[in-house]
Amino acid sequence: MTEFNSKLNSDEVIATDLFSDKASLLIAVEQDGWALKSASLELRADKEVVLAAVKQRGGVLYYASENLKLDKEVVLAAIKQNMLAWSFVNDNLMSDRKFMLEIIKEHPDALYFASQELRADREFVLTAIKRDGMALEFVSDELKNDREIVISAVKQRGGAFVFASYNLRSDNDFVLSIVKHSAYAFRFAKDELKSNRSFVLKVLERAGRALEYVSSELRADKEVVLVAVKQHRWAFEYASDELKADKELVLAALKFDGVILKYVSDELKSDPEVVLAAVKNHRWALEYASDELRVNPEFVLQCASESIYTLEYASEQLKANKSFALAVVALNGRGLEFLSEAMRADKEIALLAITHYPRAFEYISGALQSDPILIELSTHK
Repeated sequence: MTEFNSKLNSDEVIATDLFSDKASLLIAVEQDGWALKSASLELRADKEVVLAAVKQRGGVLYYASENLKLDKEVVLAAIKQNMLAWSFVNDNLMSDRKFMLEIIKEHPDALYFASQELRADREFVLTAIKRDGMALEFVSDELKNDREIVISAVKQRGGAFVFASYNLRSDNDFVLSIVKHSAYAFRFAKDELKSNRSFVLKVLERAGRALEYVSSELRADKEVVLVAVKQHRWAFEYASDELKADKELVLAALKFDGVILKYVSDELKSDPEVVLAAVKNHRWALEYASDELRVNPEFVLQCASESIYTLEYASEQLKANKSFALAVVALNGRGLEFLSEAMRADKEIALLAITHYPRAFEYISGALQSDPILIELSTHK
């Protein structure tokens, strides 16, 4: 309302002389809807004029006649231009079910402006929350305790659970049904549920990422964390710092997905055994290893033997080292793709790569692609 009020009190925007000529006013409001402020009472009741004005500035519905504040076409145009126009809509229109349904299909948050009767209308409310679950904030208390209504809202927006009744947010069975649709919804469950170990385990079996919202004590519980990670690999992000540095637990977690390496302690990111275990389960896990390991030729080759794609995250220094490059293409000619431009322009390296993998020809530099020896070698199956 700040913008509207500043306009309302400004003498600089529109001249104070009243417009009484319709043609002149139409030109004015099409350029700036605030010109309606200076219209005569007769023209403020003219639908053509007001419609043109609200399409340009929805907030000028304030200056329209009371009859036009009841006109569905005018009000709809004003609201589409600026939701602040709701402040000036006639109360009778806010109780018009058909009109309000048309509005909430495009603007679900308009439920805030609906009459108390409509906010308690189950069918009407479902229409709104299926388009924006957060509209649950504006429904009647009775419907905030309606299981179907709340589930529909959470399916659309997990955060909508914050507006559910305390009764539903405290209901074990209902919370379990909710987290299947949104792990985020567990954030708004009753606090006692977040520290109940047996209940939390059931939640995490359905939504591992809900680990973010459980008690700090349970985020330091090995079994709890592994259950969460088994259900969702990214859940390890929310394990306690102590567990992120626990090698035994980390190795167990990496069996589910090597990308978990992203969240382990810095010390373990420098541990060859841990990183290799990660690479075995995720070919790009080397991305999260320490710089020390990514520049180590023997270790990176060991990782490349598990997956050649690991080389994408080897250090740039290593990718430009000829001895390392020769070892890579001897292992797998496909590795030529990940080496530096200078290495891909080296004929010795190219020959070795294509010998092992004829399709490596597509990775050599442009200058070498006209070399008849390499061309002939690449055509051999």
